Amino acid sequence: MSAEHSDLSTAYVTVTLASTPTANVREGHEVVEAYASTPSETPVNFLLRARSGTAVASSLLQKQKDQLVLVTGELLIEDKKTTVLNLRTMNDAFQGQFINEANITGRVCKDAKAAEKSSSVNVAVNRYGVVNGASQEFTDYFRIRGYGKLKERFEKLSKGSLVELSGMVVTMRNREGAEYIELKARFMQVHSKSKGGGGGNPAPKSNAVGMDDSDFQGDDMPPFT
Repeated sequence: MSAEHSDLSTAYVTVTLASTPTANVREGHEVVEAYASTPSETPVNFLLRARSGTAVASSLLQKQKDQLVLVTGELLIEDKKTTVLNLRTMNDAFQGQFINEANITGRVCKDAKAAEKSSSVNVAVNRYGVVNGASQEFTDYFRIRGYGKLKERFEKLSKGSLVELSGMVVTMRNREGAEYIELKARFMQVHSKSKGGGGGNPAPKSNAVGMDDSDFQGDDMPPFT
């Protein structure tokens, strides 16, 4: 599948390449792909992908397994299980550098599910791709978790609300042990309403700041004013 880049779900992360980049064909389109994971105690796994013929694809092909890189791109969930990052930029990273920030804009598709210290909502993000020469719409569903003031705000959201969120991508496991990703939110803006902690610093041995539980209580200033 060939997807048009979207600004509705993006990520900016430091990752270690878990495989040697290789050239593949996806739905008739030539791409370069490599598996990668965040350098954290509980890694987040990504499939990095770049369209062949682009500068970022050429750069990815020159990288080696275990190399540390800083990447940005469109975040999507493929086949409901693979976390894909369609690359836009890539730079060499250095040991001790830890960046993990994602932005999601979409519609709340379920009422919040409350836990003792947090609440979670599911957000649907629509995107478009080309399959066998025809344009097709896809929907990715992201689970977002809020703590502190965000927990309270999540529980007041109604289905259909248009929200913009930013935070850190983390790996979770369901009861069957299967992995899935969540966005640990640090900021939320509600653009329209429907008419109808935990975990600690994921990389304590790095020099990263802004990743502790206290940074995800919903009282941070928005990234842009």
